[in-house]
Amino acid sequence: MTTMAERKTIGSLVKHTPTGGIGLVIKHTMFDAYSGGFLVEFVKPVDNVIDGKVINQLTQMYDRHDAFELVS
Repeated sequence: MTTMAERKTIGSLVKHTPTGGIGLVIKHTMFDAYSGGFLVEFVKPVDNVIDGKVINQLTQMYDRHDAFELVS
């Protein structure tokens, strides 16, 4: 069971596990019919890697809730 201390909400400091980027949750919405999603503004830009190549750097990212973990 998730406690309030473990719940990710707007204003939470989180890590995007696929990219390693650290940022703040600035918006919560539905990702699809089954999962929530977050828009996160990163503290510093993260590399957007596609097929092993850095395409650009992202300052924000929208992804499923389970792609983020709380930073303590």
